[in-house]
Amino acid sequence: VLPGEQIGREWSWDSARLPDASFGIVAHAYEAMLAQLARGTATTLAALRVPGRIGEEGAAMAPGAAHPYRSVVARIDAVVRTRPDALAIRCDDEEMTYGELDALATRIARRLVASGVGCDMTVGVCIERSPALLAALVGVLKAGGAYVPLDPSYPRERLRDMCEDARFSTILTDAAT
Repeated sequence: VLPGEQIGREWSWDSARLPDASFGIVAHAYEAMLAQLARGTATTLAALRVPGRIGEEGAAMAPGAAHPYRSVVARIDAVVRTRPDALAIRCDDEEMTYGELDALATRIARRLVASGVGCDMTVGVCIERSPALLAALVGVLKAGGAYVPLDPSYPRERLRDMCEDARFSTILTDAAT
């Protein structure tokens, strides 16, 4: 985003990983959603509509074909219902299926809710990178909270300052942290 009299934008991407045509679709969808927010036609993330595929002229090929926002939790739940044994996470030597991820995240969410975490509450998550970290993040979302990742490798003073600034309702850690 470029500041000025009018806000400008500049795109940069790795065309070896994302072809130009695919990036055009992403850029158009992003701009369309920003326009909805600016016009006030979408007041929540759930109200945002993603336009259909983009034709050569930049017009939607399927007018009115909008896809409602689906949360990470809803997307994971959909995979759990159809393919619970599918691999969800691989981190070094550890693997976790969608079913295992969902079960652990649900246990974490229940404990968070029992400790008072709910909507609009921030939860600090200080766990080493691992499948358990992802389960903790999903668990916070299932509990209705918002997570703030705290990297355990940060200096203690920085972590303390982050905690004071964010005023967490809860901080989630594991035995190692």
